[in-house]
Amino acid sequence: MVKEVDNTTPNVGENITFTINLTNDGPNDATNVDVKDLLPDGLTYVSDTTSEGSYDEETGTWDVGTVENGDTETLTITATVTSAAAIENIAQVTASDQFDPDSTPNNNEPEEDDQDNATVTPLPVIPSPGVRTPGFWQNKKWQKFWDGIEGNEPSQAGQPDFPDGDLFYPPYTNSEEPGKVLDPVTGEYQTGILIGDYNRNGKTDENESTIFYTTDEALDIIKASNKVQQDKRYTLGRSLNASWLNYLAGNPAPTDDITDGIQWLQTLTPDEDGDGKGDGALEDLVTGIDSPPIAASSGFWNGGIDSPISSLPSPYDQNVGMEGALPLPAGNEIHGILDDYNNNGL
Repeated sequence: MVKEVDNTTPNVGENITFTINLTNDGPNDATNVDVKDLLPDGLTYVSDTTSEGSYDEETGTWDVGTVENGDTETLTITATVTSAAAIENIAQVTASDQFDPDSTPNNNEPEEDDQDNATVTPLPVIPSPGVRTPGFWQNKKWQKFWDGIEGNEPSQAGQPDFPDGDLFYPPYTNSEEPGKVLDPVTGEYQTGILIGDYNRNGKTDENESTIFYTTDEALDIIKASNKVQQDKRYTLGRSLNASWLNYLAGNPAPTDDITDGIQWLQTLTPDEDGDGKGDGALEDLVTGIDSPPIAASSGFWNGGIDSPISSLPSPYDQNVGMEGALPLPAGNEIHGILDDYNNNGL
């Protein structure tokens, strides 16, 4: 048996998925096989899938049935993290009709091959400083509130009504270069924000959709004028950047909608690094990039983005890596959700 989890350092409130692969090494078929995997405290069941048999979330029993000689059966369990404490999730075979020469069912021996575990260490819960609207960061007086670099605190630091939580969002402490993130386009670590880097390790993991902006670029998007926002990507980008800063500040956030916003921009911005996904470059934000604007009258803004990618205008028809993310909601819909969050909280 092998047990794995897709994210070992989740945030409280995020969903994670455990995968159990149960292999019969023979020489006979195994019948009436049961596996026990009861979610411990700190995890709340969401859903499961099985390649064989059924799983009962109340008892934690996976009634596998028969595992033929040489076959592997799989159980996945998706759960929500509800505690910041480290969580160990154990699975073991509890029943089988056949004798197993190297393990005994239901004896709680972690060294045997019919038992395995996966441990997650959630990121610490940070006291929330309260929701901030884009206008909060647009005001130049407060720009340094969100750059995350120690020593850049404004003169208001330490004054009444200006708690430290407002001044320093949690830096990317898991990054190879703490406080910096890996720009997917240049391949270099820079000071900025990597929207979608939920585990805050400062780089884009296989299961993450991310967009990187330097702090100057993020501020330019947040303070975009109404004229600039005629390109509705700026309107969505403004809400998306503010939502991410609120998330980094420790506020509970609508992560699914943030991801929708990221993928909407990945679909409708140029692919700069050749991975088949747009990288967030907007007209007038990044020089030398062909990035046609998206107008308020656009179907993408009002109706959503549907397959196939090849039907999109150039150069966005080259973002073939986004095909699996489609369809996506209307940009205006995503913006509305994020804007409401930034103004009113979750």
